Amino acid sequence: RAQSVKAELRRREGAVRAPRWVDSEFQGSAARYGSDGKSGKMDKYQEWKHFAEEFPGAAITKADFSSDDLVQGTLGDCWLIAAMAVVAQRPELMARVFPVRESPKGIWPVDICFNKEWTTMWVDDRFPMWKPGLS
Repeated sequence: RAQSVKAELRRREGAVRAPRWVDSEFQGSAARYGSDGKSGKMDKYQEWKHFAEEFPGAAITKADFSSDDLVQGTLGDCWLIAAMAVVAQRPELMARVFPVRESPKGIWPVDICFNKEWTTMWVDDRFPMWKPGLS
């Protein structure tokens, strides 16, 4: 399975003409993540940016994961952070969930188990960031 995921990653990277891939199916708006969906209060505070552009030279993945590496922000994603903390404590699960260590175009395969079946989701490397000038 790992080889087929890596082959698909190479195929997807070859099709990307821009420096970084953007997942067109993901609508990362604060109205859906971290606000009540009515006031849009988070929209004025955050924007989605590519990790590599915001933190040049830093890595999303590394060999020595730790649950201490995870920090919950304002997205209301405590359930996801908690699940990732459990996975981060088990290297064999990290290797299963995140089958590649680098992606020059920002295309990340993430394997998840849903209804007892493993499936690969393809996500970009955008994260919510505070807009400049706000604290």
